[in-house]
Amino acid sequence: MEKEVGEREEVGVEALILFTRAFSIHTDEALTLYTEGLLNKIVPRLDERGEVVMDDIKAYTDKIDAALKLITADDVLFEHLQKMFSAVCPYNYSVLQYLLSKIHYTLAYRDQAPPHLAKADRILGFLMQYRRVAEPLPEFEVDPWMKDRSSPFPRALAALRLPLLSLCTFSKKEKFKLLEQEFQMSTYPAWINMVGVLELGSSGADNILYFTVKNTVAAMLEQQKERGVAVDRDSWVLGHINRSVLEEIQACVGQINNPSFAAAASNWVLNRLPRGSDKVLASVGAEATVLGWCHKEGGKEAQEGLEHARRNRRQLQTEQALHRHGLASQNYLDLLQQNKPFELINALFEDPSVEARSLVAAGQYPDIAGAIAAIATINEFNLVKMKYELLDRWLPLATSPGSASADDTLSDFSLGLDTGPDSASSSTDEANLLRCVYLLQDGFEGGRQYLLKYAFSTDSMVTTSHKLRALKCLFSICSEEELVSLTGQSLDCLRDGLRRLVYLARLEALGLPYSLENLSADSVGPLLEGVWRSCRLSPEGVSLTRDLCAEF
Repeated sequence: MEKEVGEREEVGVEALILFTRAFSIHTDEALTLYTEGLLNKIVPRLDERGEVVMDDIKAYTDKIDAALKLITADDVLFEHLQKMFSAVCPYNYSVLQYLLSKIHYTLAYRDQAPPHLAKADRILGFLMQYRRVAEPLPEFEVDPWMKDRSSPFPRALAALRLPLLSLCTFSKKEKFKLLEQEFQMSTYPAWINMVGVLELGSSGADNILYFTVKNTVAAMLEQQKERGVAVDRDSWVLGHINRSVLEEIQACVGQINNPSFAAAASNWVLNRLPRGSDKVLASVGAEATVLGWCHKEGGKEAQEGLEHARRNRRQLQTEQALHRHGLASQNYLDLLQQNKPFELINALFEDPSVEARSLVAAGQYPDIAGAIAAIATINEFNLVKMKYELLDRWLPLATSPGSASADDTLSDFSLGLDTGPDSASSSTDEANLLRCVYLLQDGFEGGRQYLLKYAFSTDSMVTTSHKLRALKCLFSICSEEELVSLTGQSLDCLRDGLRRLVYLARLEALGLPYSLENLSADSVGPLLEGVWRSCRLSPEGVSLTRDLCAEF
């Protein structure tokens, strides 16, 4: 009989009533079977634009209305409508909405509404405005359908809609599994508004935001791979690939109410990004998130998290600076991984290119100064103080106090620091002097005053070689006009002072203590005799005697 009344549309309610009376069939039973058959015939379809269309639904519902009015027992009607609500296709929203409207008018529903039906109307109202973004899940949709129903799974319809009954009856855990892939940047605000209706718990909004972050990162990396910009884990990408997406992710994380959960979400994002500018940007966001945690709750865990986030951000930004300035060699990266930014800056000042560029101006050299300035800012170092400390270490001779190279002649430095490749590469002191010059050329405020203090010092603790090297630096970094302005002396006077310091340093290197007054045309005779008598057996003594004769 069920098949007959379900397939023969020409059968009307009046004919059905006559049939039941003639064969002594219970009228309510016949009416429920009749309406069930008609309800199963209301099937949605997709038009050419992919929109859901219902054909002749009113013709069916008019017949069903007429039949339902004739059911005399309210409990039978209520049970029948409940059964149909669970049996019809959960993606057939029009039929489900119709059934809910009928259920609400039954006395049984008004006396004690089942929990899943009480919220079904609000959930359905949301679903009718929502378009699904993820594929149907085999575990919760396809497999149960194939097990319990004889008809094929409505995959095309399910691709656009979520199953209403599942959202009304599933546990909180099952709902999140069903909806996990639905939480996207474009949809999560709507789902957060439904947390209470869906009974997703006090942490429901936070979980929705977390899944949104997770899904967005996964989609971002997948799209990046599809576009052919997959990044080697060992490489570094200087340009941003997904800046706008990462900013959206950070805004999403910022809405998570639980600060420790927000910090965990930020770290999850950071750990999955390839090395490069995007990862640096994510590290900045992660630090900001943990800082918010500290401000909101405080505590040891939050403070430790902030220290870890800050260290990560500084290391990533420092590595970015190394790559950006062409200095990402392994020795520098090793210092970075060992979390030794201070030692890294000192090592950069000793980079071989500093000496090379002083010898040959033309060439492609890395921007040491730019990298150091960036790294000092990132790690909150006082770069000026560091430069003063390096000058204190490099400006005096390292070989022995008061000594000077035997090759220091006036011609070596009268026009700068062009001492030739052999002397520059073999002498630690010459290398340090070149580093001082590079350090001072980088807009170092106070550097000139530092040099003036030592170049013209009357302090007995400042050696002649120290004065000489300070004056050499001044000649190297200042123009002639600047030298005259800074010192208040004529250029000839300064050059004469440089010449005398060169010879005085060479005398001290031979163990012959003389003063600047001894280096004049009037007193050079006795000086020459003393040098020849004491040092004629050494090459340095002979060359010094020769140079003094030629000079004076």
